[in-house]
Amino acid sequence: MAFYCRTEMSWWQQLPGKMSPTIFSYGALQVRWYGLMYVVAFAVVYFLVMYRYRVEGIVINKKATQNWFSIAILAPFSDL
Repeated sequence: MAFYCRTEMSWWQQLPGKMSPTIFSYGALQVRWYGLMYVVAFAVVYFLVMYRYRVEGIVINKKATQNWFSIAILAPFSDL
């Protein structure tokens, strides 16, 4: 079992307070870490779906898949 001294634990617990939520900003536009996480997550899922279509031999229109992903990305911003 490893033994950690109090100063090491204190550094780790204070880390989130020292991190900035903004990756970069350009004027009023700010790109934040959680926004980047959403972009990466949608990209990974899109490429995994396209991979499974190709490997399993599922014939589907690529444009239809892109439309579904566009709807999934933009739906939270609409007033339904």
